Amino acid sequence: MTRCLRIVAMALTSAAILGGCGKKKPADAPRPMAAELPGRAIPALIAGDRAYASGDVQAAERWYTKAIESEPASVDAHYLRARARLDRGNVEGTEADLGRALALDPRHWEAVCLRGVLLERQGKREEAWAAFRDARNLAPNALAPRNNLAFLALLEERNQDAFDLLQTLAREFPDAPRVFNNLALAADRLGRTDDARKARAEALRVEGATK
Repeated sequence: MTRCLRIVAMALTSAAILGGCGKKKPADAPRPMAAELPGRAIPALIAGDRAYASGDVQAAERWYTKAIESEPASVDAHYLRARARLDRGNVEGTEADLGRALALDPRHWEAVCLRGVLLERQGKREEAWAAFRDARNLAPNALAPRNNLAFLALLEERNQDAFDLLQTLAREFPDAPRVFNNLALAADRLGRTDDARKARAEALRVEGATK
């Protein structure tokens, strides 16, 4: 089972992540996302992934803690608990788990990407840019790092850069509603009304298909 094996839901979603980490924001707001939930061989991680996917983040954190207790050298266990802790607003715990994960494997791209999400939330935008670029370089075909770079471009009003990147992501990840919502926002800012309308229609189509 590869490290990037998915519990499919997002495509970053996303993830996303899949959805992103943290509280839901309005559909018309740009949002960063963490990496997808990976399936794992450790039973407690599998149970944690199921709880997380169902929305029970507190239970997911408990399962990930059990996984760490049984396999303290599991990078994925520390990364996944960090994600759950960030969702619950535990910044100190998130930083601790990410530190352990990256000490075990500095090239764990999901942990690098999640670190970028944490840095952006702390207002450390330049460091977040660097983290998302590092994650993209480690996993060039993954959605989350590139979506998050587009997210930061939107925050900085670099709308054409965001639009170009999101158009590419929309072609590569046609089942990621967050990409289409962000694309619609970028198109609106550029006065591309037709593109914005089409992007919102695609987001609704994808969201409808996943219900």
